[in-house]
Amino acid sequence: MKNQLQHINGEFYSWITDLIKNNQSKIDNQSSVILYNIIQTFFADREHGKVMQFLEHKLKHLELSDLESLPVIQCLKLSSSQLFEESPLCNFFTSLRQDFEFTGNTNDHVADRKDLFSMDEEGRDEIIAEIIESAHLSTDLLNLPLLGDLSDIDVLYLQTAMLEAYEKYDLPMGNSLLRTLCYLGKVNLAADAAINYLLAQQNIIGYFGQTLHDQEMNSADDFLAFLDLQFDCLWSLNEAGNQNFSLMESIRQEYGFVL
Repeated sequence: MKNQLQHINGEFYSWITDLIKNNQSKIDNQSSVILYNIIQTFFADREHGKVMQFLEHKLKHLELSDLESLPVIQCLKLSSSQLFEESPLCNFFTSLRQDFEFTGNTNDHVADRKDLFSMDEEGRDEIIAEIIESAHLSTDLLNLPLLGDLSDIDVLYLQTAMLEAYEKYDLPMGNSLLRTLCYLGKVNLAADAAINYLLAQQNIIGYFGQTLHDQEMNSADDFLAFLDLQFDCLWSLNEAGNQNFSLMESIRQEYGFVL
């Protein structure tokens, strides 16, 4: 898997750097955040030259309104950059880091709830959302009532939900559940099947997902969603396939949190 992951990352890197070089007029402040995070997170050991210079220049013009509508993981990762040490955005990033010291959901209903298979759809979706959030943000996973209380049946349901999400081509939900299972140490045949499915989603050009059309490149919202999916797929594959990679742990360590 490690060699395969290196090949996948290499193909993706060639594509992403060409995308940046050839589409600089279409890259706005928000898309520059995700592009910067992709390169800094997954390709930090490479020489980026003018590509990184361009992105850093764009980020100097970043405004609070640009950050408020981005996924929190993008803001968390960006906040560790030295680019903003003397920026007007420094207070926003400081507040974000303080909020990140998250201990998880401690709802009273967790201890006596039904297993996920037995719950109604609305209640099940709520619990799954809490499980995903807690698994991604908590600094002490197994001591949380929500996660420490998971039964084998619950884990089986999470695996089933992950595979169903991929079958419906809901890559973000499938990816979230794959990472959750990785964080919980529940990687098994279901996770292996998910990894193989995700590997198959890489386009021959290098990116993940369906073909990127010109109209999507010209729509800021579509392009932003497309780039966020690229980050999400790389994040999930690296979490599942590289034992030395943990994005959330690296962010915690950058902020000085002890696991």
